[in-house]
Amino acid sequence: MDYYGEGETEFRNWDSSDVKYIDQHCVVTGQYGTWWDLICDQNYYSVCYNGKTTIISERFILSNESMTWDEGQSYCRQHYTDMASVRNLAESRKIGNIVPKGNWVWIGLFRDWSWSDQSNSSFRYWRSRAPNNRYGNCVSVFGKSGKWEDYTCGTKLPFCCYGAPAVTKTQQVVRVKLIPKCQNMVLTDPAIQEAILQHIKKELTGKGMSDDAKLRWKEQPDGKIFHKEEKGKK
Repeated sequence: MDYYGEGETEFRNWDSSDVKYIDQHCVVTGQYGTWWDLICDQNYYSVCYNGKTTIISERFILSNESMTWDEGQSYCRQHYTDMASVRNLAESRKIGNIVPKGNWVWIGLFRDWSWSDQSNSSFRYWRSRAPNNRYGNCVSVFGKSGKWEDYTCGTKLPFCCYGAPAVTKTQQVVRVKLIPKCQNMVLTDPAIQEAILQHIKKELTGKGMSDDAKLRWKEQPDGKIFHKEEKGKK
C-alpha cells in the first residue's frame, strides 16, 4: 500500500514567519506543527516514524538526544523506520504535541539541488562546509579536486557543456544460403523477401542480436538479390 494518499506528497505547513535562505536546506517543526527551514548542521532533536506499529499514537517518536539533520536521519533509520514524513495537517499537529515547549525538532523534509536537464540523479560532491553561500543558487566545480561550490548565478565563470554521445553505426555483410521447402516459392516477390528477412531477424535476436539492429537485402550489380547456386560451388 502506498504510504501517501492523494495530494499528500505536496502537503506543506510553512510558518508565516519563515524566511527561506539558500543555505537552509533542512526543516524543523515546533509545538504548533508549523515548519521552518534551517542550516542542516545545527543540533536539534529528531522526530522518527515507526512503521512497524499499528498503534497511531506510537508512530511518531522523539529522539532522546539532539543532533544534526543527517545524524537524526541515520538515528531514525537505525532504530525505527525513517525520519518522519508529514502527510497532512493532522499529522503536523500530532507531531507538534510531542515537541517540547519552545523547541524545534527535525522532520524528514529537506530542500535539494536540481540539475539543469531535470534528471533525478542524487549524486552530490560538495567541498567542505558547502553549500554556504546564502544567495548562491548555482554550482561550480572548485579547483582540481572536482568538488563543488555554490555561487550566485550572476557570477561569470568558465562553463562545461554536455552533448549526447555519438552513436557509432556498423555494417556487416553476411551471405545466406536458402533451401526453400516449396520449389514453387517466388524469391523475387518482395513480400516473400520481407518474410524471410523477418524470420532471420527473429532467429538472430534470439541469439543475442540487439532489437535495434536493422536487416536489409543487398542487391547484386544485376539488380537481383538471390542467385541460383551453380553446381560444384558452395
